Amino acid sequence: MILEKCPDVSTSTVEIALASLLKEGYIMKTGAGKNTAYIRNMEKWLLVVLR
Repeated sequence: MILEKCPDVSTSTVEIALASLLKEGYIMKTGAGKNTAYIRNMEKWLLVVLR
């Protein structure tokens, strides 16, 4: 879906960005393979907003 909305961004760039957000705890991964989805970690986002 990201690649469809941002066709000028390469697959590897999206993968690196998602891996970074996942590692830092901003998103959570669910599913596997073609069923993979990423969900915003609201606890982490609220900590950033409230600072």
